[in-house]
Amino acid sequence: MTFLVLVVLYKTRPRDSDTLRTLAQQIPTPNVHMLVWDNSPDECDAEERQWIFNTFVASEYRHTGDNWPLSRIYNYVIDDYLRHPIARFDYLILFDQDSLISADFLVKATRAVANHPEIGLLLPIVFSGAHIVSPAHLYYFKGFYWKQKRTGVISSRFTSAINSGMVISATYLTSSFSGYPEALKFYGTDTFLCQAYAKHCPWLYVIDTTIRHDLARFREESADVKLWRHRETISATCFINRAGRLRGYACTVYAHAVSLRTAIKQHDLRFLRW
Repeated sequence: MTFLVLVVLYKTRPRDSDTLRTLAQQIPTPNVHMLVWDNSPDECDAEERQWIFNTFVASEYRHTGDNWPLSRIYNYVIDDYLRHPIARFDYLILFDQDSLISADFLVKATRAVANHPEIGLLLPIVFSGAHIVSPAHLYYFKGFYWKQKRTGVISSRFTSAINSGMVISATYLTSSFSGYPEALKFYGTDTFLCQAYAKHCPWLYVIDTTIRHDLARFREESADVKLWRHRETISATCFINRAGRLRGYACTVYAHAVSLRTAIKQHDLRFLRW
């Protein structure tokens, strides 16, 4: 069983990434290849790159310099690493740069895929503070957090998750998945994947392991950053729910309601426009 672990960085040194630091503390697991994709304007220095190579036995570092959208990165990795004639990876694991990963993550992921080879999407339990933020229930464009932890095989219908920690079968990605729309840039790729997966596969698996990840909605940020996140999120939600006149109309009404509520909360009329 071989895993390609993709970690996307932006304006963060590899050694400052919570994700890479906690991945470095994993219980040793064979057949793991680490791909560090640096989306920062500047390439990290040689010492940082050497830290990656020394820390992870099988690893590589890639730098683009122009902040590729996540959709483009994911599509590139699928095409270049999974569809390649000599592709050697069975699963792709996605991570952002600031996740705190339990030390047993790779061991439990390996056990889960060995016990359930028929399942193409496996998810950890992700906490932000005291809230379980992934997996979650998502009914088209309206989501609800889980109140209680659940693990094992569950229905994929109306189940969504965040990217960080997703374990995705290479077979599913290369045979049933059409790719990420590049209209989705930094938000919505996770929702799109979950909804696309549910159309082909009725079941997914929740691994009994946890990740700590602070969502933006629980952080203090500048108004400009919040505005950017708001617009990206609303645009992605409307794009994903564009099919069907009634669904599209309902989503637009929902988007306007969320924008109005956010504008009032932030005391900033810019949030009305997206």
